[in-house]
Amino acid sequence: MRRDKRLSIMLTFATLVMCLTIGYAALSTNLNINGLGSINSASWDIHFENIHITDGSVTGENVTKDATIDSDTSISYNVRLRTPGDFYEFTVDVKNSGTIDGMITSLSSKINGVEITTLPNWLEYSVTYEDGAPIQNNHILNAGDKETYKVRIRYNDNISPSDLPSENQPINAEISIEIGQKDENGVPPAHYLKVGDYVTLVPDLTTYTIPTSLTGASEDQTINPSELTLWRVINKNNDGSFEIISEYVSSQKVYFQGVIGYSKSIESMQTIASKYQKSGYTNSARMFGYDGQTPVIENTYYFDGSTRTSPGLFETPSPTTGVGEEYEGGLKGDTLYLKDYQLVSNVYLNYNYDSSYGSTGLKAYDTTNTSSTYWIASRRYYDRNFQSYNFYNRRIKEDGSLTTGTMRFYSRNDRKWMDEKFLAGFRPILTLYSNIKTSGGNGTKEQPYNLSNN
Repeated sequence: MRRDKRLSIMLTFATLVMCLTIGYAALSTNLNINGLGSINSASWDIHFENIHITDGSVTGENVTKDATIDSDTSISYNVRLRTPGDFYEFTVDVKNSGTIDGMITSLSSKINGVEITTLPNWLEYSVTYEDGAPIQNNHILNAGDKETYKVRIRYNDNISPSDLPSENQPINAEISIEIGQKDENGVPPAHYLKVGDYVTLVPDLTTYTIPTSLTGASEDQTINPSELTLWRVINKNNDGSFEIISEYVSSQKVYFQGVIGYSKSIESMQTIASKYQKSGYTNSARMFGYDGQTPVIENTYYFDGSTRTSPGLFETPSPTTGVGEEYEGGLKGDTLYLKDYQLVSNVYLNYNYDSSYGSTGLKAYDTTNTSSTYWIASRRYYDRNFQSYNFYNRRIKEDGSLTTGTMRFYSRNDRKWMDEKFLAGFRPILTLYSNIKTSGGNGTKEQPYNLSNN
């Protein structure tokens, strides 16, 4: 016999504020969760768990009752916000411990019995996902999954004193979220990205031929940008855009060589990085380590074979702090621009960039899960006591440490210029447009977020 079972969960936020200039009284929120479906051997169990009060929330005498789960289906709290800037905020997990997928089917938000269209300018009140993304109709909560909701109430201090209320303001807020069994209209929640999240993104190009004019190599070389599909968020810019780095290194290794390989390496690496973009999702790209270095060394006097004169007894340092510095327009290299080194290290939490370069700080793998070298957009010059003049491009080694690859050098013993070549892969960094949202997954390496530009 088939039965329909309709369940409901009431989430109540009760807040009483008695203060000098403003009060919030009997603030309550209702979360109704209703499910329909056959439950023969299946189960329907959606409930609240794991409340966490945000640091900085009002405490002490301002809190008559902290947010607590009165039952699996009810939460209440009672606070006073006395002065502008005071806030109370907490997160709570909504867990689907059953075997039936759920989906939000309706939303209702009211203050004092009236649907919320706008809030007074002295009041901030919201119920969102933990990352601030809005809770919307048709969002799915699959069996076994959980979503973290964030409840925030704040006495706004970013207003004119004349806009503050002159007396206490009792507020009754009711937010009802009805959840039924998932149907064909269900969509995953569109969360905002945050630093550390993994995302899926497939570059537009399936093949790109790197001409010898970019590398100085004796033949063209080919890469497949679309093989890099797993990326990680390493930075959020002030304009709301996100920077992401490929989790893996390109499986195709590319070599630079000679005068062209050194003098054009920065411009060439930037050109190659641009081939990893995806139209509609990314607005720029760079090779790891690029931060405005001179693209091309136009004056090749010291390493074009026409002179035996060293640029000077000088070794380009490789500091572990600072932002990098060029020497004579890049001719003598630079001190390594550390922005990307620090961003990546911060996310992977395995390297202290204020100390020395670590052996595992930037270790990465290619698409075959083999520890791999990759290029950095950085040049280095080294003079060995006037015995040889060496011009290098920098790389990250298989163990994650910093190394170089010789492009061009002059040996005083042999009295001639020589070219060398080193293979390494690419690990580009892309910048996502600020309007990019998620459309599935949970942001882990195993289940990265899918991206949406709608």
